[in-house]
Amino acid sequence: MKTNTTHQFLLRFFQKIRLKVLFACLFFSPILQATSDPSLENWNKGEQNTLISTPTQLSLGTPASFLEQLGINEIAAKNLSLNDNITNSQSNLGLTNFTLVDNEGGGIEVVAENFFLETNGTLSMNGHATGIPNSEFILQGNENNVYGWIILRDRNLAYEYTTVGKNLVVDEIAITDVHPVCDFEHHKHDRLIATTKHAFQYSLSDIPHIGPYPGTHVGQLESKPGSSYVILLDTRRVMSNGIPYDVSKEFIWTTWQIVAASFSMFDVNVTTNQRVYDNAAPSRRGGATMYRESGRSSCHFAFGTSTFCTLYRESDAYGQGRIAAHEIGHLLHLAHDGGYPGGEYYNGIPEFEWVPVMGNIWMGTSWNNALYQWSKGEYSGASNREDDFVKINRFIPFKPDDISNTKALIIDSGGNVSAANNIGQIEYNTDSDSFAFSIGSSGGHVNLTIDRAEHIGGGMLDVHARIKDASGNIVAQSNKSVNRSASFDLTLSAGNYTLEITGGAEGTPSRGFSKYSSLGYYAIEGTISGAGTGNDIPIINNIANGSTLSGSSQLFSWNSGDATEFRLAAGSSQGAEDYYGISKPTTDTSETATGLPTDGSIVHVTLHYLIKDRWSQSYYTYTAFDENNNGKLGITSPTEGETLSGSSQLFRWNPGNATGFWFYAGSSRGARDYYRNSSVINGTSHTVTGLPTDGSTVHITFHYYENGQWSQLYYTYKAANDGGSCTSAPATPNKPVNTANSSTSFTADWNSVSQATSYAVQLWVNDSEWQTVDTTSDSEYTFKGLPAGSTQYVRVNASNSCGSSYYSYWSEMELPSDGCTSAPAVPTGLNGSSRAISWNAVPGATRYDVEYWTGVWTYHGSSSSPSYSLGLSGTQYVRVRASNSCGNSQYSNWVTVY
Repeated sequence: MKTNTTHQFLLRFFQKIRLKVLFACLFFSPILQATSDPSLENWNKGEQNTLISTPTQLSLGTPASFLEQLGINEIAAKNLSLNDNITNSQSNLGLTNFTLVDNEGGGIEVVAENFFLETNGTLSMNGHATGIPNSEFILQGNENNVYGWIILRDRNLAYEYTTVGKNLVVDEIAITDVHPVCDFEHHKHDRLIATTKHAFQYSLSDIPHIGPYPGTHVGQLESKPGSSYVILLDTRRVMSNGIPYDVSKEFIWTTWQIVAASFSMFDVNVTTNQRVYDNAAPSRRGGATMYRESGRSSCHFAFGTSTFCTLYRESDAYGQGRIAAHEIGHLLHLAHDGGYPGGEYYNGIPEFEWVPVMGNIWMGTSWNNALYQWSKGEYSGASNREDDFVKINRFIPFKPDDISNTKALIIDSGGNVSAANNIGQIEYNTDSDSFAFSIGSSGGHVNLTIDRAEHIGGGMLDVHARIKDASGNIVAQSNKSVNRSASFDLTLSAGNYTLEITGGAEGTPSRGFSKYSSLGYYAIEGTISGAGTGNDIPIINNIANGSTLSGSSQLFSWNSGDATEFRLAAGSSQGAEDYYGISKPTTDTSETATGLPTDGSIVHVTLHYLIKDRWSQSYYTYTAFDENNNGKLGITSPTEGETLSGSSQLFRWNPGNATGFWFYAGSSRGARDYYRNSSVINGTSHTVTGLPTDGSTVHITFHYYENGQWSQLYYTYKAANDGGSCTSAPATPNKPVNTANSSTSFTADWNSVSQATSYAVQLWVNDSEWQTVDTTSDSEYTFKGLPAGSTQYVRVNASNSCGSSYYSYWSEMELPSDGCTSAPAVPTGLNGSSRAISWNAVPGATRYDVEYWTGVWTYHGSSSSPSYSLGLSGTQYVRVRASNSCGNSQYSNWVTVY
């Protein structure tokens, strides 16, 4: 049976029970769980969803037993019992002392300066170690998952508390693993300021952080008012009552708008208003304090606590905003993006004017079209391949899609397209926005520019745009090189068109950037002459495109325009007539279609029209009426209680008034041990994977976002039964090893994964996306018919009836273009210093690749001669391999250089 739950249940519960009892329930009862908000995820689950224990770790038992042993429940109950009727979302319990242990069992006394308990059972506290100067401690979590750190700066020690499986462990780590200090090599260089800061030189009223400074109070700025997630730029040390001490109001405004742009794809309010921060739940807020002094900015991994980043003053707001976004990245547990050139801070790729936010952001200062993006280390030689969005999304959810269906392009009577009226946002790298327009019977001309609308310091969108005709064919497309915009200047014949906008990419994964972080706001500006006015081309006008139909029959009506005859059809795919069709043309401007499905599925409607002896078509999509739910929000197929089709199942639903959706699948009500989707869903269908096939009961939690909050509906189904015995999806394969077979073919090999029944093999195509080439039951695959001498990228995942693994790291293959017959031998004689190395030349080698040790072997660069400039310092470990167009040798033995 389906149940609707909201936070009102908890509020009523608090009014009936003493908080002392409540606290014990929150921490130790299996009935009340941690928040079911789908944006939250255990912080320590990496992309591969695994953690590896080490011999230096000390186990502290379960998180629940750890909290009980500390006596936190007693302290909280004692403080909270003074007010039995409290209904706030949080309560600060004040100063409290605890004794924590290091990884050798030694005691460290700490004092909590801030100790918060939220009504959903989430704990957040931070403070310092007693009697130890320059120390901090942070502890967060609930009875299922606790994490945190003790940081002893003067002793150069740090201890990390991590939940591994069901146990809490403590281990010694490097201080920089939790508190990076940003020491950019080029921090003090003379900087040229980029000439272009905004694509559009005026404010866009619906989006507060876009445009030049509008004269508002800079101590009350908010990028997304009403969001329950908050990032505070604490300006109390640099200004008073909205009046800065040393800088202009524009400086504060620009700093804020750059940070707001950097996080605009997330449902978070970037603000300078202390009151907004104070009113947010502790687990959903974080901040950075601005200082008047100059220095090296730094930050803990501490979102969800009262520990703030330190932002020292920069000479201009363009730099201040970028360093703020970088430090807040650390607040959300992101490490530095390193690689060559740049070392710890990757210097980016000048030919694309691209640099990762967590790299050396100062390198883009003089670029007129600089692009600062979140990264997952796709560039060659990346020292850090963590997925920034996965980490940030553990604390802050993505926004729902702002344009989930095609909307009309707004064109005034003079044919002008204004950026102020035509704006949207790409929230995910799979998102695309569509704007419809028509060209009248005499034809017309389109002159449009689509550009990112946010400040250059934070706007991450590289625009890729297409114009499609009524049949879905691409008429034109644009993604200007190193420009971030797209533009069109072309003549179009009469018809209906769609302007489709997505995030763009340039170069390759190893030398360029993908559309991974091409996200953000854009605006459309220009002119369209000959635009249809509604009197030229017939348009269905009694029911909006994308609406839900009223039943098995539906009246459709349209304006006649310049058309003289019409035909209406309805079917299960575009252009199909398997539901309904008029055999003869009609001059009527309305028709009732019958025989329509009533199962909540998608219905495609085609309006054929005749203008000057030429038949054309307009296409529409609608959601069928659902006779089971009468159009109410909820899953429409499969029907609750049905047996699922296999380890994956397509679910459809009626959206009602909700604007975002999320799926859990698990072995019990509300559980997600089978499946949890990675980002907000904005459509009306979704495929859930990783389901069991043993005939057991599968619980589906259908989350929906409505009226500013998440709620849930619960369903149960019977799993398919294929007689299989798997209990989980297989592990992720290792990175493929590639061997050239000819100038047009190569074979990729990977490790055989236990319990895997098939592998999906993908190649990187069109410099922009991964495409599945084939599936195989073998742990190798031979690619054929590729361009001679081309560079290919391949990755693979493993599947069984229980689900699929993550994709492996990609590997590169350069196909031969010369007459070589084999790969070269392994280089010998490697020696040198941390500044430069050399080795013996290898016959037949055309290139040498150099790797150095950063915790893993990391690509540093390549050379065509048997010598290479490392440009490093201190003790380093290096190795080298030889390559030609037939393949690569194995790497040489590593050597130590100084």
